[in-house]
Amino acid sequence: MTKLPTRKVFFDLVGESHRNADGTSRQNELLICEPGERLTLSPEPNNKYDPNAIAVMSLRGSCIGYLARDDAATIIPALLEGRSCTAILHELRGGFGDYPSYGARASISWDGRAAPPHVDLDETQLRARRGKIAMGNRSRDESGKLVAAPSQGCLGLLLLTASLGTLTLALIRIV
Repeated sequence: MTKLPTRKVFFDLVGESHRNADGTSRQNELLICEPGERLTLSPEPNNKYDPNAIAVMSLRGSCIGYLARDDAATIIPALLEGRSCTAILHELRGGFGDYPSYGARASISWDGRAAPPHVDLDETQLRARRGKIAMGNRSRDESGKLVAAPSQGCLGLLLLTASLGTLTLALIRIV
């Protein structure tokens, strides 16, 4: 049997709170990732910080973070020689309360070995995730009040419709 590149199976990702080169948010991508989904390990030999850098990509092809420098240095030779591996999103951490940013952990299994079972989101994480998704593209104005585009979501549409109805009634009364 051939020697595994590393006996380590679980890898904490780094850089999850940074933005990607195209400006997309890794945190927003992690918000829609599911523990257990397949990931892609993408070597970046031209990375200006580390020639052994390995980006970890979601199913949608967006970077969610990187393997730590020491882990990448251990794994990169096996990836470059074409060694078969399966990477999955093993666990999402945080995303709620005092830990609003997501952290992620991947598992990597080699040469057709089975991936270890992933860790599902707990109830606190699921509740926080639903809230974040419901927030959508809302933002806060200078006073801290939540604001949304009038055409955004059901509530925005309802408010716009109610405003138009009130305006119509006012015009009818004037005429």
